Amino acid sequence: MTVTADPATLPPGLTFSASGTISGTPTKIGTYQVPVRMCAAGICQTTTIPIVVVPPLTFAHWQVSVRFAGTVGEPATGYVSAIGLPAGVRIKYVVTDATALPPGITVTRRGKIIGTPTASGTFKVPVKMCAAAECVPFTLSLAVAPASTAHWVVSASYTSVPGQPVSGSITTTGTPAGVKVTYTITDPAKLPPGITVTPDGKITGTPTTAGTYKVPIKVCAGTLCANITIAVTIAKTRSTIGLRRLYVSWD
Repeated sequence: MTVTADPATLPPGLTFSASGTISGTPTKIGTYQVPVRMCAAGICQTTTIPIVVVPPLTFAHWQVSVRFAGTVGEPATGYVSAIGLPAGVRIKYVVTDATALPPGITVTRRGKIIGTPTASGTFKVPVKMCAAAECVPFTLSLAVAPASTAHWVVSASYTSVPGQPVSGSITTTGTPAGVKVTYTITDPAKLPPGITVTPDGKITGTPTTAGTYKVPIKVCAGTLCANITIAVTIAKTRSTIGLRRLYVSWD
């Protein structure tokens, strides 16, 4: 295939080879519409390509904006953008030291910040912003908050009546994926007599006394823990208490 272009339409200082390679050092800024003719096996086609020549890049009139909200264990989204650039210029973002990124986070060449962070802190990330072959450096600051229990939902389902075995369990949603959740009764004396809660959340035993019992439980996902208080009701007659929200009290 051969490619030809009218030299008069090219930006001053640039040349166009028969293979389609643009080379040289432009000497005048502007946007140039270059008609190009491509031929292969006797079949030709003409199209127009834009070539943008920008001034030397500088931060003088650029405004770099960063939007990012990160919490350990939760999917994060954000982006880097810049305004004040010459019209038609597309910016490419290149992280020059990937080890400086928050673990689990990446920055795409279009400036999108994606991933699920695994460590908290403020991370100073060196980045190059490039337009064509010209690049300028800057430092991207990304703050990741510690893991939070704000999105945890603790639920329980069980049957209870004095003198009959309990069948039930406690479950938690909203914890980091793949992290084991454990349950610890911080004051066993407050459990209904005859009832126990296992570390994996199973409610077992045979209650002996009817009533409502306020039971303090420590819920942990890995090293992240929250203290809640749940109300466990032992009915006087057979009943089923199903899937109740247990946000009674967070310490």
